[in-house]
Amino acid sequence: IMRLFTAVVFLSTLGLVEAADLTSEGSRDNGSKKRSKKQNPVVLNASNFETELNKREEKSRPVLVKFDNEKCPKCKKMQKTWKELFQRNSDKVYVVNVDCSSTEGKPLCEDLKLRSYPAVLAFSEFTKYHACEGADSKDLKQ
Repeated sequence: IMRLFTAVVFLSTLGLVEAADLTSEGSRDNGSKKRSKKQNPVVLNASNFETELNKREEKSRPVLVKFDNEKCPKCKKMQKTWKELFQRNSDKVYVVNVDCSSTEGKPLCEDLKLRSYPAVLAFSEFTKYHACEGADSKDLKQ
């Protein structure tokens, strides 16, 4: 159904990456390094997952995808940490979300055989490189 995506060890270098501009459309403001005040991670689902990843990877940036579930206590607890990581790292990496409890997101999460939430996957050059399932806030900050 969907082609696999390539390699980037991102989670281990998260602290070394700086932040950037990413609007929900994935565009930059005239190439400037100033951040928009209304940045939010892009929300993906089964119908737009591959298209959105391809769109971002064409710009030679790795994509960090967070999969969560609205019934997951750890996912709710990590929302603040996730937003901080997005703000701090969006310059070098595109950050996107998939809600696995939604009708749109559930088929994608099943295709990827995710077993626990939150799950974080890093993609680059059309290949999945790194995965972390059931992460805590402290795991993401390392």
